[in-house]
Amino acid sequence: MALYAILIGDQDEAKRIVSGMLPDERAEFAGHLDDLRRLLGPVCHNCGNVTEIGTATTDPFSEMCCFLCVRCAAAHRTR
Repeated sequence: MALYAILIGDQDEAKRIVSGMLPDERAEFAGHLDDLRRLLGPVCHNCGNVTEIGTATTDPFSEMCCFLCVRCAAAHRTR
């Protein structure tokens, strides 16, 4: 229900629901959100947006390869 409250823009209701959870319930809920986040795709290391599934690229010029969204990858190539 907390996720639904967030989806419809009711943050107060989401806070109320989450604050009513026991600590182990909050931890389990957080685990489910982590699973969902991984399903949504990697996060762009430049802008923080979720990259589109199947379109993320890594920066081969970086010391540490990272995921870049299409927009940030294009901006990086034009530098």
